[in-house]
Amino acid sequence: MIEHDRPHWLLPAAQNFVIKDTATAGRAVFAKTGALAGLNLLKTSPDQSPIAHVILRPYRREVCAWCFLYDRGREWKIRDLAAGVTFCSASCEEFWVADNDETCREACRSVESFIKGQAKRRNQAPFEEQPSNVVLGEGSAGFDSVRRTWKQAEEHGTAIARVRTESKPSKTQRAILSHAKELAPDPDILTYVLSGVLAAYKAWLSLDGAEDRTRSTDAHVLLPSLFELVPDDRVFTDNPMTQSPLHDYTSAHSVLLAILPATILSVITPDLVINLASRAAHNAFSIRPEGMTDGDQSGEFLGWGVWPEASFFNHSCSPNVKKERIGRLWSFAVDVGADKIVQQGQQLCITYLGGDEKDLDVTERRKRLQEQWGFRCLCERCLGESGET
Repeated sequence: MIEHDRPHWLLPAAQNFVIKDTATAGRAVFAKTGALAGLNLLKTSPDQSPIAHVILRPYRREVCAWCFLYDRGREWKIRDLAAGVTFCSASCEEFWVADNDETCREACRSVESFIKGQAKRRNQAPFEEQPSNVVLGEGSAGFDSVRRTWKQAEEHGTAIARVRTESKPSKTQRAILSHAKELAPDPDILTYVLSGVLAAYKAWLSLDGAEDRTRSTDAHVLLPSLFELVPDDRVFTDNPMTQSPLHDYTSAHSVLLAILPATILSVITPDLVINLASRAAHNAFSIRPEGMTDGDQSGEFLGWGVWPEASFFNHSCSPNVKKERIGRLWSFAVDVGADKIVQQGQQLCITYLGGDEKDLDVTERRKRLQEQWGFRCLCERCLGESGET
């Protein structure tokens, strides 16, 4: 990854924990002092909760767009179908409207209209993958191919943005815009990228003065917390198939440039989209029905989101921290089932396996973690059970 000059994001901290670098697992959370079981460690702040997210398409009418409340498949009655959002209460609708100005709401309506039109086109004729100006290259999409593809996507995006600013675009320019609107990114990925774009746009609006806004459209400046998270660029290389995450994200980049309000276009950069994808790969939290605990993850998988503050807790197959989602926020506390005292300097870990680790042997645990998260677990329990030192 290219290093950028960017404002420093103040890492979350409290009197009970500190975030430090580790030798093998990036940054992690460590106890400053001995902590009693049940002690609250962290509650994510509203402005980072979440920085980007998506509710999966089949659940859009059943999950509140603001607090993510889900009631066993019940459809909420308060809806803005044009924007593709549903609310469990009038107050949640008011919160959402207050957080999303008219430009943001227009952006949501544009994406919802595009997705519905895409579905209609698929239903009217056998679906064929739309050709793209961005090419995956021959064979498996290696890192060089990914870089070339994103370079092409950047050039294509520049051409789309230029058309959007023309008062009388030429026939060739109109064809560029029409082509972009025929692309077919995965609807959930498109919606996830939209949420990150809107977060960047809101940050851009908060800058002081027109001059600062003109200069500061860099994603590293607008969303510094996103870039504190560990990236995984393999999200673009692990699937050599044509309809791959690489295709979905490059297509989402082009589509959003083609359909969103003109005032948002300057923040829709390949750098932002690349990092929304690569940071989510290792840092996303699943959105499940509220009340699900780490020992009861059988609830429906409703969507996912990136909460930067919550992403520094590493995994252990014998976790000493419990996590719980309360509305849009995540709360972390010392596990009441762990030892009564967490020792000073001990790493504070959650489980990435949702409680399944309790009944799995070391081989199966490591297999799942390798497949889903890309690492071989070296926690104390795995080392002990495998006989490793």
